[in-house]
Amino acid sequence: MMADPLLPAVPPGEDADRREGDPYLQFALALPGRFALPAVGVQEVLLVQPEQLTVFPNVPPLVLGAINWRGRLSWVVDLGRRLGAEEPLALGTQDLPVLVVAEPTGMLGLAVSRLGRMLWIQPDLLQTGLSPLPRLQPLLRGFVQPSDRYPEGVMVLDPHALIAPACWAA
Repeated sequence: MMADPLLPAVPPGEDADRREGDPYLQFALALPGRFALPAVGVQEVLLVQPEQLTVFPNVPPLVLGAINWRGRLSWVVDLGRRLGAEEPLALGTQDLPVLVVAEPTGMLGLAVSRLGRMLWIQPDLLQTGLSPLPRLQPLLRGFVQPSDRYPEGVMVLDPHALIAPACWAA
């Protein structure tokens, strides 16, 4: 059986459920690498059926549509495309994982390819100013260098930067 890159092997002698550090929600995108968001920045994780998305004309291709989230309109964007992936998310018949993030500046649904498990990262491991994908630097909270526990490293996105109005001005 092939190992799931979102569920890395636990080094020998290490407790798989060790919860040291801050919680992060891991997910896959149509980009290389491992991505995560701070769990405290994610309001809710939804599985959205394609027919639940209201599609609007004349919006950028990365905007998949809008959903009614707890009585509020929330735009849903293809996070992979927002970060530069060429391949769009496949909107077939399967439910689409959407991470709802809300900040004082607004709210946004971030559609991802696949959900992963929670990661617990020690704050001192999160380094700023580093990224294997330099174009993402303004949208990162930090990067965890590759190690035994995180073989590929982890790019931790900043929810505030993702939904800030300046982020969408380009």
